[in-house]
Amino acid sequence: MGKADEPLTDAVSLAHRSDFQLGGALVRPSIRSVETLAGIATVEPRVMQVLVALADAGGAVLSREDLLRLCWGGRLVGEDAITRAIGEARRLSQAEGSGFHIETIPRIGYRLILDGGVEPVSSRATATGLGTRRRVLVTAASGLTVLALGAYGLTRRDRRAQADALIGQARSVQAHSIGKTPYQTSAQLLRRAVSLAPDRADAWGLLAVALVGAASEVSPARGAELLAEAPEVAATALKLDPSEPNARASQFLLRNGLDDWIVFERGMRAVLADDPDNAFALDNMVFFLQGVGRFRESWDLNERAAASDPLSPTFQFRRALKLWIMGRPAEADRVSARALELWPNVPFVWNARMTVLAFTNRPDAAMKMLADEATRPRLGPGGIAVWRSGLAALGSGAQRDRDHARDVALAAFAEAPGVAANAVMLLSAMGDVDNAYHIAQSFLLGRGPQAHGPSRAPATLYTFASWRGAQWLFTPATEAMRTDARFTEFCDTLGYLGYWRARSIWPDRFLLGSLRAL
Repeated sequence: MGKADEPLTDAVSLAHRSDFQLGGALVRPSIRSVETLAGIATVEPRVMQVLVALADAGGAVLSREDLLRLCWGGRLVGEDAITRAIGEARRLSQAEGSGFHIETIPRIGYRLILDGGVEPVSSRATATGLGTRRRVLVTAASGLTVLALGAYGLTRRDRRAQADALIGQARSVQAHSIGKTPYQTSAQLLRRAVSLAPDRADAWGLLAVALVGAASEVSPARGAELLAEAPEVAATALKLDPSEPNARASQFLLRNGLDDWIVFERGMRAVLADDPDNAFALDNMVFFLQGVGRFRESWDLNERAAASDPLSPTFQFRRALKLWIMGRPAEADRVSARALELWPNVPFVWNARMTVLAFTNRPDAAMKMLADEATRPRLGPGGIAVWRSGLAALGSGAQRDRDHARDVALAAFAEAPGVAANAVMLLSAMGDVDNAYHIAQSFLLGRGPQAHGPSRAPATLYTFASWRGAQWLFTPATEAMRTDARFTEFCDTLGYLGYWRARSIWPDRFLLGSLRAL
């Protein structure tokens, strides 16, 4: 019997169905509610039956006849009844953080898919059906005491089993950037996991990581709340297990930021010494080392991380950018193109592909990507304008286009950190080093009338906190800035010289430019 046949053995009954996780949503059939980041929605019984039937199918397609049999007991109803129920179920999937969607297969039926194209596990596998199990206990056990003890034990095991499922799903969502807001979805899953199993240190540690990541997916005000909560969550994990790696890594990131770079670096290395494949620590160290010009070490750690988790888009898009930095454009092109095929909905994958095309003499191809609204991630108007004008200038080389790109960059860079970063790279690549430095100093050092502050714009690709470093400073696009006489003073003001001296480790030779030790 195929997977599509399994749920068709009996009509969907809601009263005795246990709660189950569906993407980022908690579905509670017995009380007809669906909980997402947007809140709690109460739905009609028939809509809930349709949703449960689709979840039971585990990603298989259900025809309209299947739905009639499951949800209407085989009774003949009008076509609009099924259409309306599917429409209402689809409306639930569009709530913030739902993590799933309903796909129509023309002339065949419908199926339910998690964001990122992942097929869901059957809801029967993720929910235990406590009502049925308790009825079995009544038959098998004698005496109320035995029944009570047995039911308690099973309930506790059920809670832990559900927590295990939630933790596993959260790990996958985080590692593979599933959905538009993977850290928010992961945080929601993990909050439920720790409520079910509050003694799970690993769940608390992953929740701390999720809160840090989610802070970059929401408004600055909400992000500040999440970052304020994260230290307490990490501390809870460490009370349960002082060696919990994600909690330790979160504490180093939260306590020090990058103000005390040496403490941060040593802390992350200590985590990796105990847990060599810890994705969060690897991610932060890859990012940090690139940001301070220690490219070779960053490359090595990224390759290690990619080997540990080849299905993570993060380490693949960074591999593409690093191949570009090393002057291996053909390989950068191949890796970035393949990453975009595999993860078309991950914004940073799209951005990596754009960067590779733009700065390897293919501005026309990058312009086509920018114009494709169907595949383009959410960008603010300034982000689009900076790319469009900069690509036009790189393509033509005409002074008129370069002047226009400069004017657009100066007017738009304060929209978001990533817009400033792209403006700096484009201006530097065009040879306009003065204005590239002007924006960089305003963005990183808070100098000038348009000094960049916390973005108040709605969350877009370019408002993510991970753009708030100077990763772009050690790329081919900003070579003109590194060879300029201002580079040493700029690095000194940023705090780089103090760090490099203290560590007695300088940027890789091919990235030094005009840097002097002083």
